[in-house]
Amino acid sequence: MRDIGQGTFNYTCEDVDVLADGRIVVADSVNNSVCILSHEGELLHRLGTGGYDDGQFEHPTSLVVHLDKLFVLDLCWGRVQVFH
Repeated sequence: MRDIGQGTFNYTCEDVDVLADGRIVVADSVNNSVCILSHEGELLHRLGTGGYDDGQFEHPTSLVVHLDKLFVLDLCWGRVQVFH
């Protein structure tokens, strides 16, 4: 066993899934973003900021990868955003 993403989330990660290419996707609820990590755990990209517009979140708590889409549950706004 090993830890990945240490120091990236500050205890704010809520959910995790894996893309077809092995990258790891993490819902980072307190930072209102979704993090994309390499399969080794290195932070590659952060999607979103706090807010209501498309691509923004207010407490993303769950996510799932299906085929070529990423579905993110945005708890406070009561919506699911879909990314291609």
